[in-house]
Amino acid sequence: MAGPSLSSLSINPLIIRDAKFKIWKPLLSTALAAAIVVFGSDISAMAELNKFEAETRGEFGIGSAAQFGSADLKKAVHVNENFRRANFTSADMRESDFSGSTFNGAYLEKAVAYRANFTGKFSARRN
Repeated sequence: MAGPSLSSLSINPLIIRDAKFKIWKPLLSTALAAAIVVFGSDISAMAELNKFEAETRGEFGIGSAAQFGSADLKKAVHVNENFRRANFTSADMRESDFSGSTFNGAYLEKAVAYRANFTGKFSARRN
C-alpha cells in the first residue's frame, strides 16, 4: 500500500506563515529590546529622597557607610552620633563613650569594646 502521491498533498499556507513567525519572533523581540535600551537610555533618572532617607548612611544615603575597621578608638568620645550600617570590624573601642549613638545595622565583628559605653543617654563619668 503506497502513500499519497506528492501531487495530492496540499500545503496549508497558514502553517508556513506560523513557522516563519516562530523563527523571527525571538529576533524581533531582541531587536526591539535593544532599541529601547539604546534610544531610551538618555533619559536620566530623577528622584528625591524623603527626610529619613536623606539622613541615612549607607550605599544609597550620605556618602558611604562609616568605616572604622581596625581603627584605634580607645577612650574616644562619640556621643549622639549616627553609626547606622557602620563597619567596626576589629576596631579597638576600649573605654570609649558611644552613649546616645545609633548603631542600627552596624557591623561589630571582632571589635574590642571593654568598658565601652553604649547606653542610650550621655554619661558624664570619666575614668
